[in-house]
Amino acid sequence: MSAKIGLDCKLFQNTGSYGAPTWTEVDLVHDLNVTIEYTEGEATTRGNGGWAAFMACLKQATVEFDMPWDTEDARWDSLRDAAMKRTALEFFVADGPAATVGTQGIRASFQLFRFNRDEPIEGAAVAQVSMRPTYSANAPAFLEISA
Repeated sequence: MSAKIGLDCKLFQNTGSYGAPTWTEVDLVHDLNVTIEYTEGEATTRGNGGWAAFMACLKQATVEFDMPWDTEDARWDSLRDAAMKRTALEFFVADGPAATVGTQGIRASFQLFRFNRDEPIEGAAVAQVSMRPTYSANAPAFLEISA
């Protein structure tokens, strides 16, 4: 077993169909953060010794990343357009190359909820993106590439 470093993780956009995906790397990504958490359901009973009890219910995912503000990059354009038009895009947020056995991550149709521009005085202008799985004919899935 070996540890993964962030540089080796990948974000892929599906430029094909769901049944025959074409995973195109979004290689402008700088730092990326995947948060998976659950909603809470109360499960308190009188027999729980006076303690409130909770259960993990629905999974939620948020993917946030930064990328240079590059209006000439095709992937950047597709993200900006999706943000402006409130349309969904399918992504595979992976811990390695999409075609490599053992690579794993979240595959889902995402909608963008933030597409900010950060303009540091020393450094490139940066798009700050936040996206979450959205309503789709295909439910989000944890995917692991197998032989």
